Amino acid sequence: MAEHISVSHSGSAAAVDGRISMWRTITTALLPRALALALLHVLARTGLAYTVAYWTPFSVVARWLALAIVVVAAAVLGAIDGRRHRARVDRSARDLPVFWLGLAFVAAGLSGLVYGILGQISSIRTDGNAFVFEVTAGVAWIVLVIYVPAMVGVSIERRLGS
Repeated sequence: MAEHISVSHSGSAAAVDGRISMWRTITTALLPRALALALLHVLARTGLAYTVAYWTPFSVVARWLALAIVVVAAAVLGAIDGRRHRARVDRSARDLPVFWLGLAFVAAGLSGLVYGILGQISSIRTDGNAFVFEVTAGVAWIVLVIYVPAMVGVSIERRLGS
């Protein structure tokens, strides 16, 4: 019924130090990019909200422009990571799809949370989306908007980069 797992303690300090080092590397690489993409997304959506409110004839163009800004930024950052990863001798150090999925979730969660709060406390028109929508379905959409272009950028740079 209960299974016993024996753990060898030889080398465990080195394994823990390695995991901590890898966690620091991932965190220091992930957080600035996630914060930048979250800020860019919040600024794009805020600009879109003002465009829809005050320059309604340009709202269709503004929607595509706001989407393109976030997509291009994610693709460029993904391509930069793809180039760095291709230049590394030891490529097993970071799994880029998993790294970018985590980054997309952090950026989407932050931007959904910030934009949801902005919609509650300010006069910014948030397209009528409730806070719960912003932090659930909105986050899921933002994850896709960040993750898919980033993986395209990583793939293109890995395969075609010089």
